Amino acid sequence: MITGTKVLKHLDNLMERRPVTAQIQLDNFCNNFCSYCRYVGMPSKEKRSITLDEFKEYVRILLNMGVKGFILTGGEPTLSKDFDNITAWLEENEIPYGINTNFNVLKLIKPRYLKISIDGYDADSYKAVRGIDKYETVIRNLETYLKWKKENGVKTAVGIQKLGLDVEECRRFYEAHKHLDVDYFSFRPVESVRHSYYDTNDEKPVIAFLESLRQTDRRVQINYKYYQLRTCFEKCYGNFLQIAVNPNGDVIYCCHKSNEIVGHLTDPDILKKISEYDTNMETCPVPCRMTGPNALVRDMETSTNDSMFI
Repeated sequence: MITGTKVLKHLDNLMERRPVTAQIQLDNFCNNFCSYCRYVGMPSKEKRSITLDEFKEYVRILLNMGVKGFILTGGEPTLSKDFDNITAWLEENEIPYGINTNFNVLKLIKPRYLKISIDGYDADSYKAVRGIDKYETVIRNLETYLKWKKENGVKTAVGIQKLGLDVEECRRFYEAHKHLDVDYFSFRPVESVRHSYYDTNDEKPVIAFLESLRQTDRRVQINYKYYQLRTCFEKCYGNFLQIAVNPNGDVIYCCHKSNEIVGHLTDPDILKKISEYDTNMETCPVPCRMTGPNALVRDMETSTNDSMFI
């Protein structure tokens, strides 16, 4: 997640309007069928995985753009046929990367972060959200990984994630997993077009619960988007701070808009194409991962005559 604070750590990218992070979809298929996933129900496509050679080429291009780190996603990234070779290459070359995964497949890797979407607190609740009976497998894989991490002095930050605004669901999720030696519990809100979900759902009780829970366990992370649920923008001010690449090497406008292809990563003018691309903000999910950067860049670009400018 790129927040405004994180962007300020990369002032060169901000001032030169270059991406800080690159999200690379290693494949376009998954072994879960999550009820909230934007890709579920979309027309089926031919399965595609990035090869190791393609991945190397893309990373080198992105590094030359000034990208500081890489987020591996999918589909489900661990299913990509070259996943093991790709992560080994990144680690050998000390290239920072993180991974978002359902961890149905155990991988002993060393990313900067390993974020595992679990959502459920037992077999039934997991299947209700993720459409598959793999809860016990994920927990077993997670426990194996945590043991391996400790034995080998691996520095990866391991977190498990829960989606939703229901207090009891969040409580059960935490109680079921608090014994695990994870680095953080990530709770994030629902993203919906023009924040429509929150027209009929009140987020205040779950925010209050999570804030109280964090007082007793600092591993509890409250995604900053909980406090930006109705924040909309007339344009995507900070889109240049990220770049998203699909398994074909196409650059999509953002990870939420896989059908909006701007060009191919190998295009010499791809950054110009991104800057000139016009997306329909009315179709954007709110709050999205760019909420923080958008607010920062918008405020920087907005002139003021306020005498209290300091």
